Amino acid sequence: MNAGRLWYVTGLALLALALASGCSRARNDAQIAGEVQGKIYADGNVPTKGITVASSNGIVTLSGNVSSDAERLAAASDAAQVAGVKTVVNNRRSRRRQRRRSLRPNPSRSRNRH
Repeated sequence: MNAGRLWYVTGLALLALALASGCSRARNDAQIAGEVQGKIYADGNVPTKGITVASSNGIVTLSGNVSSDAERLAAASDAAQVAGVKTVVNNRRSRRRQRRRSLRPNPSRSRNRH
């Protein structure tokens, strides 16, 4: 009876140790970046798939061009929902904003030079 109880206690201890070690592992940056990329690619609100995801100590940086500000915000929201993400730096640019900037007159070119 004591041998059976010893095996039972040993089994429970090993199970508890396995669960504790599995739960205490922090996610590495590659895992976080991969999950963020997958979440963004699966999101129908982010049709533009040209995106770069980088992660460093839980700080995720999104880079690339998107077609609208709504798409830019959706990508940032997706990234923020991933476990292990502490901060999202959204460097994605809306093509609409870029076009507006390019359509603005350049004051240095429009001046008359004498």
